[in-house]
Amino acid sequence: MPSRTESRSPGESEASDGVPQAAASITVIPHPSLGEGNTFATAPRKSDSLVASSAQALNQTGNQFAERMDAETGKLSDIAAQVAGSAL
Repeated sequence: MPSRTESRSPGESEASDGVPQAAASITVIPHPSLGEGNTFATAPRKSDSLVASSAQALNQTGNQFAERMDAETGKLSDIAAQVAGSAL
């Protein structure tokens, strides 16, 4: 004797645990609140500002480093000249 298979459509089965809930719709698009919209709109500007301020700080540090290196190089040149002069 052939076996018989019953098929049910999704959502027709009884819940075996908890409270049955409506299935989530894949066609409903959420509508964010005005606050959420403002948050998402300002996020790129905040990151741009952070990048700009970081770049400014990095440039300032680089300039200070270069000035310090020039000063120390000058000191080493003076010391080398003194050593060369005393060797004579």
